[in-house]
Amino acid sequence: MSTPSKQPTKQMQRLARWLNVIPYFRTHPDADLERAAADLGVTVAQLRKDLTGLTMCGLPGMFPGDLIEIDYDESGVDIGFSAKIDRPLKLTGPEAASLLLALRGLADSPGVADPAAVLRAIAKLEAAVAGAGRDTVASIDGAQPDSPVAGVAATVRGALRDGRALHLRYYSATRDSTTERDVDPIALDTFGGHSYLQAWCRTSEGLRMFRLDRIDEVHELDEPASVPQHVEPAAGLFDGAAADELTTATVEVGPGAAWALEYHPFTVLSEDAGGPVAATMQYATEDWMVRFVLSFGGELTVRGPESLATAVARRAAAGLANYS
Repeated sequence: MSTPSKQPTKQMQRLARWLNVIPYFRTHPDADLERAAADLGVTVAQLRKDLTGLTMCGLPGMFPGDLIEIDYDESGVDIGFSAKIDRPLKLTGPEAASLLLALRGLADSPGVADPAAVLRAIAKLEAAVAGAGRDTVASIDGAQPDSPVAGVAATVRGALRDGRALHLRYYSATRDSTTERDVDPIALDTFGGHSYLQAWCRTSEGLRMFRLDRIDEVHELDEPASVPQHVEPAAGLFDGAAADELTTATVEVGPGAAWALEYHPFTVLSEDAGGPVAATMQYATEDWMVRFVLSFGGELTVRGPESLATAVARRAAAGLANYS
C-alpha cells in the first residue's frame, strides 16, 4: 500500500490562491496585475486564470446573482460581488506557531531577508496570537539591523531585485587572501548558520557561492546581470528542505578542487598538506549532488553515503560509454 503524499495537491494549491485573491484586492484597491502577481507570488498569466476561475464560483444556488463578479484589465481589478470572502484567512494555532518558528530561524540567518522586516513580522504575528496591544508592534517598527553583514546583504538584495551585476571584494580563508571580481547574482541562500550569495563569477567563469560575512566590500554595477543560459542554479542543494530533511555527503576534495571549499558550504574534517581534504556537505536532492560531484572531473571522491557513491559511479560510467 502506498503512503499518501504530504505535498499539497494542485487543487489545494489553487484553492489557497483563490481564497487570497479577493482579500488582497480589497486591501490593495490600487494594485495593478503586475504588482498583485508579485505580491501574491504568482505570474501575471496565472493571476488572470485565477481571476477568471473565481467568476465561476459563488454562493449556494449558483445563479447569476450568486456568482462572484470581477472586472479586470492590466491596470487593476474591480470586485463587484465578493460572495463574502473579503477577509484574509486566519491562521490556526499550529500554523501560527510554525510560522513564528520559521521567522525566528530566518531572523537568526543574516543576509537572506531584511532583518527589520522579519522582526516586524514576528512582532505583528505575536501580537495577533497573544492579543498584545499596538505598543508591541510599534516598539519594534524602528528596529535597526545590527548584523555586520547587514549593509552587504542590503546591497545584494537590491541587486537581485533590480537585476544588476555586482562587484565584490572577497576574502578567502583557506588562502588568506582577498580577490576582487564581478558577478551576476542568482539567489540568496541560508545554510548552516551562514548566508550565501549564489552567483555566476565572471572571473572564474563558473557558478560560485559567496559567504556574505566574507564579502569585505560590495557595490552595484551600472549594468544588468547576465547569467549564461547554460548555467544551472544550485536549487537542488537546499531545495527548500528543512535541516532534518537534508542528507550529508562525506567526500575527499583533491588539490585541484581546493578552491571549492571557499565557494560551497563544505565542513572540513581533516586535511593533509598537499593531499586531499576530508569534508562533508549537505544536500536536498541526490540528482543535483551527483551532477555537482561529477562537475569536478574526478577531484571529488564520495566516501558516503553508499547510495550517492553508487549513483555517481553509475552516471560516470554512462557518460564514458558515450565515448566507446
